[in-house]
Amino acid sequence: MKKQVLIILCIIFAFGTVFAQVDLQPLATIKLNKTESVTLKQLKERCEVYKKQTGLTSFTVEQKMEILDALIDEKLILQAAAKAGISFTDSQVQEIYLNSLASQIGAQQITEQQFAALVKEQTGLSLDDFFKSQLAMTAVEYKNFLKNQALAQNYVVLQRKAQIGAVAATDAEIRDYYEMNKPSFYQNDVLKLFLIIVPKTVDNAKLKAEALYESIKNSNMTFDEIKQKNPLLYDEWQKEPVSFKMPDGESMDDVRARVDGAISKILSLHKGKKVLIVTHLLTGRNTIASLLGIPNNLEKSFFIENA
Repeated sequence: MKKQVLIILCIIFAFGTVFAQVDLQPLATIKLNKTESVTLKQLKERCEVYKKQTGLTSFTVEQKMEILDALIDEKLILQAAAKAGISFTDSQVQEIYLNSLASQIGAQQITEQQFAALVKEQTGLSLDDFFKSQLAMTAVEYKNFLKNQALAQNYVVLQRKAQIGAVAATDAEIRDYYEMNKPSFYQNDVLKLFLIIVPKTVDNAKLKAEALYESIKNSNMTFDEIKQKNPLLYDEWQKEPVSFKMPDGESMDDVRARVDGAISKILSLHKGKKVLIVTHLLTGRNTIASLLGIPNNLEKSFFIENA
């Protein structure tokens, strides 16, 4: 009996060793200022991250090749950044991490302990489990991801410092553009949604305002409720998040095309000048992805924050 158990354990160990070796199989080798490999395990882990970010359940061979190319580019840029002397201290990385946590809940600042307590209260999950469910990373891995994104961004900015510095816009040009496009800087429907006004002359004005606020707040729907109410739209969004569009809405491809057109027009109208572009997070991400040649389905592979 003991002999049979020993044989079974040896077989399990052998299979485990084989799978571990397969995971460590190098798919590409990068050597700029040091030799570094991209392994099958790293590709699998990055695919899981993108699945969480895009809502897809699987990738085609072509998409996996794109992800592998992005991994190679990332490691090349990080090696180049290290060669250029770009680095962050632990305190700087912690600041980037905390700023990211704060931006997720719309706060000015928050500690990791406060964020973890908020996550526990709202989801019942630990911080690591929360990040795994949302990003397929632990908190430590997410912090390292943010660090690498910041290093890559700083390196790109350093390399293009001359081009960026050559772009100029006078205060008068900025003010003229703002005056011409003032209506597009706000949306009345959004203001009405978040601004509830009840005249003081109304009986129990405070209670009525609070009741209106609660009715709006409680009308939010979870993903499960959306899936149950709109199963066909939900399934289409899961399968093709980039090309999917809501009725009378835009797809991510549409947004990218619109942003590309606007950027091309701005560049053609202001050649050799500095241009200030005021926009929101999604348009900013689309703009950077377009300029860096990052495909639409991988634009969440880098991190930017709201101002």
